[in-house]
Amino acid sequence: MIKKDNLYFSEGLAGKEKRILSCIKKKKDLPGLYLITLSKSPKDNLDIINTIYLSQIFYKKKDHLPSIIGVAKDHKEALELVCDLALECYRATGDVKLKEYLKGSR
Repeated sequence: MIKKDNLYFSEGLAGKEKRILSCIKKKKDLPGLYLITLSKSPKDNLDIINTIYLSQIFYKKKDHLPSIIGVAKDHKEALELVCDLALECYRATGDVKLKEYLKGSR
């Protein structure tokens, strides 16, 4: 797990963090990548979404953009990244309230 500018990246994206950050800031397409976002559901902590969903009109509006926590090369690495985040949260706080932990560490 790599952390850069308050975003977590999977190991498969090592060396590409700067380009990906630039694309995220400019709202450019990132085909094939997965985002870890804070869930809007009160029952869930995080969501894993394919970046293709951000090309939908709903997400083009500023109010609807999810809070991006991390970026992964594929779905498997996204799951591994969530596990790494949960472990980090547990070690730091003694529980796995990811949403609160990640909001506080930003």
